[in-house]
Amino acid sequence: METIDSKPTSHQDLILRYGNLIYDVCSQTLEDSTLTRKAVSAIFKVLLKTPERQRFTSHEQAWMLNVLVTQLQRIERHRSRSHSPLHWVDPSDDVALKARYAFSRLPLDDRILVTLSEKYLLPIDDIASALQCSTDSLQLRREQALRRMTADVEPHPFKAKQWIASQPRQLLPEPAAEQAHEKKWELRLHKGGPLQQLAQWRRTPWYVRTGIEGFAVLVMILVTIFGVPKLRTLYERSLDRRLEAYNVKELSPDLNHFPEQKKVTEEADSDSDADTQPGEAAPQAEILSKGPIKVLEGEIWRFYIKTESPHDLRPKIAKTLQDLQLSSSPTELRGLEAPGGIQFDLLLQKDQVITVKQQMDNFAQNILKEMGNESLSLNQIFTWYRSRSKKTIPVGKTRVIIWLSQI
Repeated sequence: METIDSKPTSHQDLILRYGNLIYDVCSQTLEDSTLTRKAVSAIFKVLLKTPERQRFTSHEQAWMLNVLVTQLQRIERHRSRSHSPLHWVDPSDDVALKARYAFSRLPLDDRILVTLSEKYLLPIDDIASALQCSTDSLQLRREQALRRMTADVEPHPFKAKQWIASQPRQLLPEPAAEQAHEKKWELRLHKGGPLQQLAQWRRTPWYVRTGIEGFAVLVMILVTIFGVPKLRTLYERSLDRRLEAYNVKELSPDLNHFPEQKKVTEEADSDSDADTQPGEAAPQAEILSKGPIKVLEGEIWRFYIKTESPHDLRPKIAKTLQDLQLSSSPTELRGLEAPGGIQFDLLLQKDQVITVKQQMDNFAQNILKEMGNESLSLNQIFTWYRSRSKKTIPVGKTRVIIWLSQI
């Protein structure tokens, strides 16, 4: 049944002509309804998507068989264990069951070979072209497959050729045949699929497709040019905000886990986001070299001291604050213990801030001498700076925070 490519055949005629053969061969060789539908769908996709001028060069039937064999081999390679043939069946005395079992034991290519040659009596040359094998070798394989089936069914009298030829031919389901006739099969197979969308896009006129694709490329380039610097700017701003927050709370602990210290923490956290003054965040020696220090309204002064034992330094600072009569609150003079150190939170007169700063400087110098570590400098164990407070501070008052942490 050879067809020379002299007169093009429509897709629907192609499906109607070979649809029953494709469905029956897939059903008999795969022996699984789910895989059969999957294989038939894949084969029809290839047949429908191939342009008429590329479908075949000399023999239509040989080209169709090549598509059939290729798709069946692909499905067989990816077949899971749950879809394996009937190798697990324990054959009984039933000759039909034994024959089916013997057929399922054959390799896929041999099942396709004996089905096409014995059941459909197709030319051996077309089958050899589809299986990519020589005619002589294919005939030898067919005889071996039939003898293997006969040997599996023995001692019962059995002729493999007659059994294969007598198998009923399964027809393509009516809905599928009607869809192919009404030109709906292709739409059903490719509906919503990315490959179909790509195929439809390729069928768009070249001048329309080129213009849209060029415009899309231009938009992507402009978005990249203008978007990347903006993203970089946003990223740098986020880094700056993190650095500012780190400079304010580099030694401050997270006190939110302690309810009794929540009041002190909330006020300190709300003020820590204020903008710091770059010129005033320098170490003590640099500040003093610029002249006298002025305490302004609405400021928070922070002093950080690193020591080997914050608990040993705590009573000394408390005694110093008490001697200076800076506060009458016992809680402010004792300080609060927190994870990582001890915090003193004071509300002082503006003229008392410089005195506190000098005392903290003396404590830091004494700590440095007691440690005797020449690799450490004063700036490494004592830092201070001031920032604007977001909360209102009484006129003439300044908030002072002293933080003792472990080295």
